This record gives sequence, structure tokens and C-alpha cells, in this order.
Amino acid sequence: MQPGKANLVQQAWSALAAGDAARAVELGERALAQGQDDADANHVLALSRWSLGDKAAALALITKAAEQSAGNPNLYSDLGLLRYAHEDWAAALEAFAACLRIKPADLTALQGYAESLLQMARYEEAREAAQAWAHAAPGDPKPPYLAAQCFDLENRLEEAAREAELSLKYNPESERTLTLLASIRQKQARYELCLQHAQTAARLRPDSAAAQARLAIALWDVGELETAARTADRAMELGLTDISLFGSLTFIALHDPRQTAASLLEIHRQAARAYGASSPPPRYTNSREPGRRLRVGYLSGEFMSSPAYCFLIPWLRHHDARHVETFYYSSRPYQDAHTAQYRRFADHWRDVSSIADDAAARMIRDDQIDILVDLSGHYPFHRLGVFAHRPAPVQVTYPHYPGTTGSDHIDYLLTDVWTTPPGCDSESSEKPFRLPSGCLVYKAPPDNEPVSALPALSNGYVTFGLFQRPGKLHAAVWDAIASILSEMPDSRLLIHNSSRELDEEGSAQRARLLKPLESRGISAARVMFRGPRPTEQHLAIVAEADIALDTFPYNGQTTTCDCLWMGVPVVTLRGATYVGRVSPALLERLGLGDLAANSPESYVSRAVVLASNLETLARLRSSLRERMKNSSLTDGARLAAEIEAAYRQMWTLWCGNYAG
Repeated sequence: MQPGKANLVQQAWSALAAGDAARAVELGERALAQGQDDADANHVLALSRWSLGDKAAALALITKAAEQSAGNPNLYSDLGLLRYAHEDWAAALEAFAACLRIKPADLTALQGYAESLLQMARYEEAREAAQAWAHAAPGDPKPPYLAAQCFDLENRLEEAAREAELSLKYNPESERTLTLLASIRQKQARYELCLQHAQTAARLRPDSAAAQARLAIALWDVGELETAARTADRAMELGLTDISLFGSLTFIALHDPRQTAASLLEIHRQAARAYGASSPPPRYTNSREPGRRLRVGYLSGEFMSSPAYCFLIPWLRHHDARHVETFYYSSRPYQDAHTAQYRRFADHWRDVSSIADDAAARMIRDDQIDILVDLSGHYPFHRLGVFAHRPAPVQVTYPHYPGTTGSDHIDYLLTDVWTTPPGCDSESSEKPFRLPSGCLVYKAPPDNEPVSALPALSNGYVTFGLFQRPGKLHAAVWDAIASILSEMPDSRLLIHNSSRELDEEGSAQRARLLKPLESRGISAARVMFRGPRPTEQHLAIVAEADIALDTFPYNGQTTTCDCLWMGVPVVTLRGATYVGRVSPALLERLGLGDLAANSPESYVSRAVVLASNLETLARLRSSLRERMKNSSLTDGARLAAEIEAAYRQMWTLWCGNYAG
């Protein structure tokens, strides 16, 4: 090697170290022009190109450098970093492994190796790699943080919390660890503890959009809706970019009484844009035969135990194999006992939890899906970004998430005349497709236990049930509930929801829910609490109530159905958006539209009138289950047939219009 050439490469390394990547590129290219096409020259040029944002050129250069050198661990480590940046996790893993074979304690390679395994959803191996990394870097908060992420994605929440607490011990002011802990505690339904972690993160990083978003979610969970909504606004003002948090903020917005149908649509459009830029529609090769068997894909993170189970399984299980061939694309990284039931009804099962949106879209195109259906909306582990690639000719959303996706790439919203009345088409980015018998069907619990007698007859007082999440509660709801309790001075209020702290005497969650009642003159002695329970016990608690009080503007859905099944009538308030029409829609379909009020004053009066006539209330209680059994609300086979007919109409229309 000529001395001048070597000097050029050394100068390039010096320029790069000094932060002058442009100068480093100039020197590196001069070295190549003078014939120094070796690993060192290509290595420095690759890193310089990377610093300037030219990732494609950087990857090509460093790949060539790796081919020219077989013994430089730093080169393999940098190769791994560039491959990782290109989201080529398997190739990154290979490069980091090559580095570690030469230099076993290389911290960059240890970290990259563990994080590549995490991205590939090889969680057990990632945790083992994190242990090796922690051994090489004792006291480093990053290895236990990665282990916590793995446990969290495996839904092993106690172990996730343990590792996150260890990471926090090493770095008590880490925003990302505090927000991860907040997320874990939320999933454990330890909402007050979640709030503490979120508040700490927001206090330490007041200008962090992610910290403010996590705080908004935590405030919503404990029932501070007004403050949560303002905090969510603050997160958006700060320029939130973490797409994993957008869905939670859109969900909070659905509960916010300040919002209108128009403002909710814009909020959801903004979120949908964040999930991925649109791709040009591909040239579809699907056979354009209107009457043939359709290939239908269901993409969701909900194929597990969740409220969705009660509303998806009843009709998914009834698809007619003569008319549709089903493909399930599961986007949640872990499964549970209910996942097996979904798999049983799928003709084909695909796991897309660890692959990028474009790769998932290619898989769907390769499967020749005719109609791709979103079953998650903006809920966690949704994959709305996949729809932006337009992998299927027809794209549809089913309203498990009670609102529009906001995506311009989803063509239809399956709905009905009750939840989306005529004249409301502009509320969604999708075109409403109204199903004749209603878009929701409920998987009724086993009919083992008969409906019990009206509790008020033996108690000597009426028990009102409040079974909604704390995040649905705000001043107007508390005003209405307090008015009802004031007009029925001997009555009681039973509060039952998923917060574990409700079972703890003197807990902050109990105090938080009592405060708005006591400030309105309702004694704490009249309020009873029950925390989360398994399904059978939950239904037994619901049956302790004589009347359930719904929330507004965000109504109940699962809880409303649970109440009606147990013979507990639900008093609700009609709203001006989709979430405010769900309970009234369910009641209308049972011939109980009179239980849906049109104003807060009417809501109060209907509850009081119903509670004042125990004989009428007892008759209603004894009739509710039979009403449900004999209605479209429990007829999954009928809904499946109506949805298949809808798919057929959508497909026929596409076949006639597609000019590709």
C-alpha cells in the first residue's frame, strides 16, 4: 500500500471521529480512486455515508468491506448495526454473532445480538442473550430493560415488572423504563401504581410527547377523564411520533365529551397517517369472477382472551366453507387458551406479529386475498399500516373498535342502521355497509345458572350497578348518578370493574371514585366495591344489581350484554357518535328502546321510575334472557350469512369497476 493512500484513509477516520462525515466521504472516495479498494477504506466510507443518511450505499459498502476482511470484529459489529437499521434482523444477528466469535465481550455486538432476537420474536433466546450482556456490563440498565420487554411481549407480567424494576434501580430517571413499567402495571390492572410511574416520567421529562401520552393513558385508567384528555392534547402538541401510543389517544378521545363526530374523524385520520404512508395499489391478479369462492383474510391482534372474543367467535365460527376460504393473520406476539378456538375456525393461520408491514402485505398478496378485514381498529397490536400497502382488492373494518379507522385505504365499515343511522355516513372514513339484523352478536355465557330473583325484594333497597371502566366517568355522568341516588335515598351503588385496587380497603382507587359522589352529597356508606373476577364470578356480581347505569358519551357493549343476560336492565343515554349509540342499539334490537334516554334529565327520571316499581322491574328481569335468546343479538349464524352476503356485494362491485 502506498503511504499516501493509507494516510487518506486515516484522515477519513479522523474526519468521521470529528463529526465531519462529508469530509470523510471525500477522503474515502479519493482513496478508492487511487486504488485503495480494501476493507478499511470501504468501512470508513460506509460509516460516513450512513452518517449522511445514505443507508443503502452504506450497507453496500460495508457488505463489501466484510467480504474483504475476515478478522475485524468492529467491522462485523458495524455491519450488524447497518443491517439492523435496514430491519434485516436475521442478517444483523449473523453479523453480531461473527463479531462475538472474535470478541466475545463486545458490548455493541452483545446488545445488537439480543435486540435482533427480540425483533425476531425469539424471546427466550433474547433473554438469554441479555443475561450474557448483563454479565459483561454489570449495572447497565439496558439488559434488564430488554428482558422486561421480552417478558412483557410474552404476557409474563410479573417477571416483566421485576426486570423493569431492576433496570429502574440502575437508572431511576429513565423515561423509557418508567413508561414501560407504567404499561406493565396497566396490563396488571394496577392503575394507581401505573399512574405513579407515568407521573414520574412526565415530571422528569415534561417536554416528552411519549411521557405525556403515557400519563394521559394512566389518568384515563384511574378515572380522571378530563385531565387525561387535556394531557393527550399536550402530547399531540409536543409532536407525538410513537405510533404505539396513537391508538390509546384516539381511544381516550372517544370518551371525551368535548369531541364531535367531525373532530373524532380528524383525530383518527391523523392517527392513521402516522401508521404509514400509502403505497401505490399493486396490479391485482385475483380472478375477477363475482360468484366464485372468496378468499377472506382477517388481520387482528384480538385472537385471544379479550372483550372481542364475545363478539367475534359467534359469527366467525359460522362461515360457510362453500362461499369463503378464511385466512387469519395474527399480529399479537403471544397466544392464550382462546387462540386455539380461533385457529380451529381458520382454514389458514399466519403469524405476522414479528414482521414489518410491507412483509405482511406481501404475504397477504401472495395468499391472493380478495377481501382483507381489520378486526382491531386502533386497539393494541393492530396493523393498520398493512392496509396502507393495499394488499387486497377490497379492504373492510369490523367495528370491534367502536369508531372509524380514519384510513383512506379501508373501503367499508360493517355497521347497521342503529349504530350508524342514515345521514351519519360522513362520520367515518370508510363507506358504511349496513347489515340488516345488526352488526354485533353476543356469545352468551353457558345457560347453567338461571336468572336470580330481583335482589331488591330481599334486600329492601334497590342496588344500582356501575360496571364501566373508570375512564368512562366524568362530571356529567357523576351528576346523573348522584341525582338518581339522591332521589332514591335508600338505594345503594355497586361499583365493579377491572381495577384490582377496588378490592383493597382504603385504596387510592376507591377514594378517587368516592370523591365525586361525596362532593355531591352521597355517603360512602351507600357505595360497595368489587374488583375484577373470572367470568362466572363477574356475572354473579352483575346479578347483585337491580338496574345497571350506563355511561355516556361512551356506552357499554360487553357489559351491557352481560347485564341483560343476567336479567339486569340497563338505563343509557343516546349519543351523537358511534360510541354513544351502541347500548341504545342493543336495547332497540331487544324491543327495549324506552330504556335509552335522550337527555341527562330523562336518563335520571327513567332510572328512578324503573326503580320505583319493583313488580314491573321483577317481570322485566325474568324476561331479559329469553329476549336475548330469541333475538338477532345471539344469532351468530345469521350474522355470518349477512356478512358473507356483504362481502359478495363488495366483491361483485369491485369486479365490475376494476380496470387494472
